[in-house]
Amino acid sequence: MLILDSNLWIHSFTIGDGYPDDCIERLIDHRATSAVNAYIYREVVENIDDNRDIPRSERDDAIHRFSRLITDCPKVENCTQQAIERMDLEAERDATKTQMLGDALEIQPKDVPVFALAYHNRDENPTIYTDDESFAALVPQEYGFSQISIEHVPVSWERVSQTVE
Repeated sequence: MLILDSNLWIHSFTIGDGYPDDCIERLIDHRATSAVNAYIYREVVENIDDNRDIPRSERDDAIHRFSRLITDCPKVENCTQQAIERMDLEAERDATKTQMLGDALEIQPKDVPVFALAYHNRDENPTIYTDDESFAALVPQEYGFSQISIEHVPVSWERVSQTVE
């Protein structure tokens, strides 16, 4: 199972190209499975929506394509609309249990819900893919999470601008 960190979903739907796109193709072609929880969904949508470097129409299109993929693709385990509506990113990051697990694993609170999603799907031997080097430095096996792995996926955040000739 592929667990993509929010930044890789964002990269795929706003920048494109590279390993995140390969992961999404694997989902569409039914060669892999994934899961998205309310935290990841909300983080992706809010970050795309807040990015003023991208024209509004492109942001709306990216959010629409992301939402459509995770709701229409049978290989993506999705969360409920109610869970998305109830999700408060700051409250989730500030929650005592999130802070505690972050401290115990030596990861940032923003990464705890992603790790928790992998733990929820541990029977499928999930791999978390992230462009966050500090999160990727976590070795779950050192904490007794033998079924979870993490891989660093470096991506370029440069948008290629095309000039009119």
